[in-house]
Amino acid sequence: QEQVGLAYAGWDRLLTRVALPAWRMGRWPSRLDAGVVSALTELSRRDRLADGFALRLGERPACDLLEEPGTADEAASLLAARLFHGGPAESGPDWAPVDWQQYPDEVVDRKWRSEAARLHRVLDTLGVPRASAADPSVPTLARVVEHLSGPGAPGGPGEELAAGIGAEVAREEAGSP
Repeated sequence: QEQVGLAYAGWDRLLTRVALPAWRMGRWPSRLDAGVVSALTELSRRDRLADGFALRLGERPACDLLEEPGTADEAASLLAARLFHGGPAESGPDWAPVDWQQYPDEVVDRKWRSEAARLHRVLDTLGVPRASAADPSVPTLARVVEHLSGPGAPGGPGEELAAGIGAEVAREEAGSP
């Protein structure tokens, strides 16, 4: 029973924290099976209830018995993306696979940059001055820190910023300007 919970936690982590951000960007991780094995291995290292689980993960997986396990994994990954996110049936310019080696550059970096840009758009909307850095036109972490550590509205500057970010996220998800 603990191992079923561990497997569920591995899939949940992989789908919500790894695959979903990629799907939202029009990319889909092409090797979800390999990713789930990695996530389960990491979870089993931290979970004393699953001591024997890591050993079984080291055994030859059934998909290796296929002629082309990578092709089967990619097809299953595309199917998962279509089932859980509703992506198109075929790959295309706006819906393409991403390999695990390219994932940090193509998904993580893009996500961080888009979230940082959103943060600075909200700060602009709130009228927060640019940070007192060498180049005030460049968005910096100092600007955020100066805003959050300064005096602000009754709930503190963080609440106003959080509300602005929440509204921006809601607009983006709704697809409206």
